[in-house]
Amino acid sequence: MVDIRSGKLCVKSEHGVRNGLSVDAIDDWLENDLIQRGILGDSHTTNTSTPGPQSVSDMASESSHHSSCTSSTAVPSNKKKRQGTTKDLATKRQRNTDAARRSRLRKAQRLQSLELEVKQLMEKNDALAGQVATFEAQQIESAKREQMLNTRIRQLEAQLHEAQQQQLNQALPTGGNVI
Repeated sequence: MVDIRSGKLCVKSEHGVRNGLSVDAIDDWLENDLIQRGILGDSHTTNTSTPGPQSVSDMASESSHHSSCTSSTAVPSNKKKRQGTTKDLATKRQRNTDAARRSRLRKAQRLQSLELEVKQLMEKNDALAGQVATFEAQQIESAKREQMLNTRIRQLEAQLHEAQQQQLNQALPTGGNVI
């Protein structure tokens, strides 16, 4: 099991949990082990420093006699081949870091453009809301004017009807029938 905060690997055995194996020590031990087994050639090595007294001999003996905290992380199987050297891993990590940085930058740019778009849409919404209020006021005013004009039309029609009735009454003789 790897403690992410400290970068240490703890190996569980019948004697308890053993701490103090750093990731670098495990990396060196694994590289030396792969070189000894002939899986990794000497030309692929980038770190020629010899590991500390606890890393190679202790880990080799512990890997054959003890179980690890998790079977997939503490001791690799013999069938697994190392994908690259330490330099390749560092390059891969750097590319991954750069890709993550670019991804965060793209995300920040998308967020910034969305915030700008939200601001523009809110301004446009405010302008349209002002126009709607103006149009509603004009509509109310037009409705009042229309109602007033319709009332005036009815009054004028009534006056016209009265005037026509008066003309008819004046044109007709009072006592005679019109044929």
